[in-house]
Amino acid sequence: MQSARFGHWRRRRSPTARGSCAAAARPDGTGAVLEDSTRLEGDIVVWACGPWLAHLFGDVVSLRVTRQELLFIDGGPDWRQPGLPGWCDYDYARYGTADIDARGVKAAIDDEGPPIDPDAELPETAITEPEVRAYLRERFPALEHAPLVGARSCRYELTTDTQFIAAPHPAHPNVWLVGGGSGHGFKHGPPMAERLAAALLEGAPLPARFALGERSASQSLRTASSSTAP
Repeated sequence: MQSARFGHWRRRRSPTARGSCAAAARPDGTGAVLEDSTRLEGDIVVWACGPWLAHLFGDVVSLRVTRQELLFIDGGPDWRQPGLPGWCDYDYARYGTADIDARGVKAAIDDEGPPIDPDAELPETAITEPEVRAYLRERFPALEHAPLVGARSCRYELTTDTQFIAAPHPAHPNVWLVGGGSGHGFKHGPPMAERLAAALLEGAPLPARFALGERSASQSLRTASSSTAP
């Protein structure tokens, strides 16, 4: 089993567990075991470990983990004005934001990147720069030749149909697996947390599309990358 990070446990029965903790852990039936062999249990255990979810629960979870590049471009003071919106072009699978916190204008492609092991280091490359520049030439000409401030990479974890996972483990009803949110996890995080809390504490139903099991290929929650970018 690979290790993953987890945070606060709602309730603990282990006499050795005190307060909240953050440590490398692995699943162990209805609980979790830390690197120092401490076992933690709870009335409800939620594993929401991003791209590591399939490593920890490969028998019931299938994910594609890819590396996605983000480029940051110096657009000057015009792009640091308050109120400038983020943008997402579904025709060309391109997206970005204004210059936030003087990091530069974020511009990136949403085509599926190369596969990566979740434990691998993320290189700071700018391989996608030619494609990003071609898009900027079409949509934001003033940015086409603007200086590149920097580049970062992130990990995406994608389900076959791009829908979320939010379901109990088939062998342990008190253990819930949550993930598959790459590209949408940040903006959907608060309402997903509310729905999950209602499901766990009040028995509210979750959509059938969040269940474990086989899924049909779909890009419904990704930008439409089938089009040819400019």
